Amino acid sequence: MMRSKFVASMTLTLLAMAVGLMGPRALHAGGVDSVMTQASQAAITPSKALELLKHGNSRFVSGDATPYDYLAQVRSTANGQFPFASILSCLDSRIPPEIIFDRGIGDLFVARVAGNFVNDDILGSLEFAAKLGGSKLIVVMGHSECGAVKGRVTPPNSACSAPRSRASIQR
Repeated sequence: MMRSKFVASMTLTLLAMAVGLMGPRALHAGGVDSVMTQASQAAITPSKALELLKHGNSRFVSGDATPYDYLAQVRSTANGQFPFASILSCLDSRIPPEIIFDRGIGDLFVARVAGNFVNDDILGSLEFAAKLGGSKLIVVMGHSECGAVKGRVTPPNSACSAPRSRASIQR
């Protein structure tokens, strides 16, 4: 049953690609409910990974985002994940990488920290993603109007300045 569903899904995907109905988002063989496999991850180069992210961002910006079936993807990734890229992003809730790059569950490793800086924990996570997770690309993603950066460059004790130490946070 599963095999016949997969074959039918592959056939429809290949047909859609042949007639030009599916562009770069067609990386997943079965469409919007399928996930990255070890074989599809292995076939991606760093330049292809960047291209996929750029195309995904173009879809997001144009309002043509992929209608993923996230629950199906959660079930499909329960026994393994094969993300093709890693994103270091700010903690800001307005810039979720999976959404702005129009990617599904299991496509990206995402590390988020206010101000998107690298410390030992983040570095270790990115090393894990590349070495053991198979990620082909690391993107450090900033954004405009970053409160963490603004707070850090604002003079101390001004209304917008960020806490500079644990002691100032505890006050």
